Amino acid sequence: MTTQLHADKINNQYSNSKSNFVGLQDRLEQSLSLHPAFRNMLNGGVDEFKRRQTNFKSIEDIELCKAVDATLDQILIDTTMQRQVNFKHILDILDNFRN
Repeated sequence: MTTQLHADKINNQYSNSKSNFVGLQDRLEQSLSLHPAFRNMLNGGVDEFKRRQTNFKSIEDIELCKAVDATLDQILIDTTMQRQVNFKHILDILDNFRN
C-alpha cells in the first residue's frame, strides 16, 4: 500500500485539466461547509465592514481596482487551480479595508 504525502494530496487536486468555475458566493459556501466554525466570524466581519463602509450598498458597488474593470460579484474562481479559502486572511482584509 502506498501512502501519499500531504503535499501530493493537495497538489493532485490541481492536476485536473478540466476547469470548474464558481462565483464568489458559491466558493465561500463550499468552504464554509468544510470549516463551519468561521461562519459566525465571517458574518461578524461583514457586518462590521458594512457599518464602516456605508458608501457600498451591495457587492456590485465594490470595484477590484482601477486596472481591472470588474466588481466583486463578477469574480469567477477556478476550483481546480485556486487554493482553499483562508478565512483568517479574509477577516484581516475586511478589518483593515480602506477606501
